[in-house]
Amino acid sequence: MISKIFRFLWGDISKKEFKKLSIFSMALLFIMVAYWMTRPIKDALFLSLVGKSLLPYAKILSLGVLCLLLVGYAKLVDWFKKNHLFYIVTSLLSIFLLVLAIIIAKNPDLYAQQSYLSKFVGWSAYILIDCSRVLMFSLFWSFVNSCVDVATAKKGYPLIIAGAKVGAIAGPLMTLSATKIGIDSLLFIAGVLIFIVAIIIKIFTNIYPEILVEDAANVPQKSTGAFEGLRLLMKHPYLIGIFVVSIFPDLIAEILHFSLLFLAGNSYHSPEQIVSFLGRCDILTSSITLIFALFGTSLFLRTYGIIAWLMLYPFIIAVGVIYTWIFYSLWSLVVVLAILRGLSHALDQPYKEILFIPTSKDIKFKSRSWIGAFGTRSAQGMSAGLVVFFSYMGNLLVYGSIFSLGLIGLCLPVAWYVGKTNNKFIQEDKILE
Repeated sequence: MISKIFRFLWGDISKKEFKKLSIFSMALLFIMVAYWMTRPIKDALFLSLVGKSLLPYAKILSLGVLCLLLVGYAKLVDWFKKNHLFYIVTSLLSIFLLVLAIIIAKNPDLYAQQSYLSKFVGWSAYILIDCSRVLMFSLFWSFVNSCVDVATAKKGYPLIIAGAKVGAIAGPLMTLSATKIGIDSLLFIAGVLIFIVAIIIKIFTNIYPEILVEDAANVPQKSTGAFEGLRLLMKHPYLIGIFVVSIFPDLIAEILHFSLLFLAGNSYHSPEQIVSFLGRCDILTSSITLIFALFGTSLFLRTYGIIAWLMLYPFIIAVGVIYTWIFYSLWSLVVVLAILRGLSHALDQPYKEILFIPTSKDIKFKSRSWIGAFGTRSAQGMSAGLVVFFSYMGNLLVYGSIFSLGLIGLCLPVAWYVGKTNNKFIQEDKILE
């Protein structure tokens, strides 16, 4: 009976597939714990050490910094195997978090003083944690996409998401203790967890050494340039379509998130209180994501396909925007964002990752990182500019909602094109290069 329920929800997954997917799930679990711990911390540090008035500009600046990091990342893709990329990126991020934790621990009066150090901590924590998140998730999914086929992905990606969401719940739970153990301790724990991710990837490559053999066989004979991923993105309409269906939902979610942060900043008066509140919001989001991932993602994909989801998701976002427009409050924003992000993490993200499977290595690692950057960071940078503009016009809620609904209308035909093209690649067994 249990096996029938499992096959109904997940499909037939072999023992080898389950073992491989479980390792990926464990790696993403630790990434998610660290992410959901540091996400509210960066917001709280910036609000307390810099001020909410400069928050939109921090979003814009982080986009510029990320572009510079992507140039260096593209060169690393040329020089190193994909597992070595993990070791390099995770080590740098781990060191940064540990150094940040030490600075905060050694300066207990950091929040009270308006010094260059406090400003530096606020800005650097926000921008670098923001940027590293994009690189980590892009690197992880690029690695996974290069190690599985489409059939396994349809069955197994929801399993990766479901397991990881345990970490996404554990991370926010840790932030609830911010007032007791301090932000510095949370940053230290996050740094250690990121380092563990590198160890997990090392274990994976030891178990499946054929992955590295395939990687070596696909390494280009010469460097393709730091902007090769961007060139490929601009060359193929299919990749531009993925970019569009990625950026529009994120852009709308970021406008709602800004409203949530502004209301939270007015309601809570210390960084620890803000971290705890955002942590509770994240627990709600992760719980919803876990439910969707366990009982809906694989079943929906195998039953209705990618096109159905790419067309349905914009309509769900439209309902959420209209609801917040009518019932505007802190907790209405919490509920809507939790549902939208739960759907995004559990269904939208794995479905869009499947779109990259019938592509070359350069597209998986280089173009994927640019799409991840501009599909997330550009959405945040653009949303920051829109927040400033709509606030200047006098009503962020009204103008932001109208703008969001217009984006949804533009997104629908692009989503249809991307889904149809992906199906064609799979049916014809073609690889986009």
